[in-house]
Amino acid sequence: MASLRSEEISSRSINAKWKMHKYLRRSSEIFCQISC
Repeated sequence: MASLRSEEISSRSINAKWKMHKYLRRSSEIFCQISC
């Protein structure tokens, strides 16, 4: 039970990191288009 919960939390954090990474990459591309 405890291991299942920790696995769920880790997968959730990985998903959050992936969303953050995509968001940062997209925002950096937009910033480059504006500044370049």
